[in-house]
Amino acid sequence: MTRSAEPAEIDFYGAVVCELRQPLTAINGDVELAMRLLETDPASALDARARARPLGPRLSSC
Repeated sequence: MTRSAEPAEIDFYGAVVCELRQPLTAINGDVELAMRLLETDPASALDARARARPLGPRLSSC
């Protein structure tokens, strides 16, 4: 027997997914940019990596 999720429970999980997706998308974008720039422009690659670094603790503080 399966039970249907309550609307409040669905809203909660939707909010959690949204809160996780936003910093993960930013981290992925900065890491991808850093990887592209690593050989051609190392200084810009380091800048992209530096932007991604502060987002990690934001995820683990939940």
